Amino acid sequence: MDFIKAKESDLPAVLALYRSVIGTGGSTWNKNYPSMENLQNDFQTGALYVFKENDDLIGAVSLVTKNELDGLDCWKIRDGTQREFARLVVTPQHQGKGYARELVNRVLLEFKKDGCHAVHILAAKSNTYAVKLYRSLGFAFCGECSRYGNEYYACEKIL
Repeated sequence: MDFIKAKESDLPAVLALYRSVIGTGGSTWNKNYPSMENLQNDFQTGALYVFKENDDLIGAVSLVTKNELDGLDCWKIRDGTQREFARLVVTPQHQGKGYARELVNRVLLEFKKDGCHAVHILAAKSNTYAVKLYRSLGFAFCGECSRYGNEYYACEKIL
């Protein structure tokens, strides 16, 4: 499996992947989010990563460069060494096979290499798959919040 920064040529396939999970498995995404604008911003800032096997797209994730979640009061680590990831997705045909777990583990390794001491993520309460995954990976559920018209758990993992 290759976990690499996305190429510009990957953007249409990643957008199609985003669209393929709308309305499934507790996803809070819709036709407006994530958008091509989100993808282009992530790509331009070097934040968009893809997960591939033999050049086939398995998943994607954005290693956020500007932490929007830092304003939440629930975090234990707030010293500037924390990072955030967003828009984690695995193709429907590869779901339930451990790829999301592997993708998150690759993200955690990448953050560790960069000197990060904690990771923050919001997990939609309705996304039982994500909630189960983050719990199994040792994320602490630090609080709850409402954002973007949805309810979320604030999850933190100290590295």
